[in-house]
Amino acid sequence: MNVDVDGSTNTMTLDLATNALASGADIDTIVQGSSNTVNIDLDVDSATNYIDLDGDSNTVNYDGDGYAGAYFKLEHDGGSRSFDIDQQSTVDNDWLRVISNGSNGSVCINQSDQGTSTSC
Repeated sequence: MNVDVDGSTNTMTLDLATNALASGADIDTIVQGSSNTVNIDLDVDSATNYIDLDGDSNTVNYDGDGYAGAYFKLEHDGGSRSFDIDQQSTVDNDWLRVISNGSNGSVCINQSDQGTSTSC
């Protein structure tokens, strides 16, 4: 799935699958502009999710749950960001990479793999 959002003050919501049924999904999201909100809720198994975000005052809320490992990558350029990332697999390891160039804002990451977790 390829999602392309251009412009400012947009809200995008993607809810994909239940009970880890998005197995093998490959989602690429590009957002260019300021004051955008991206809400993604994936019930993933062995899925990949890439977000490329360019602009100021953007918000990303990501919730990825499932049983097998998932891959999430967020690349961001701009200031005043707000990221809330929750990625959890119950029987495998997840991979998470966040690269953000800019200033101001908040980043909250909660990741749990096989009983090991990190949180804000």
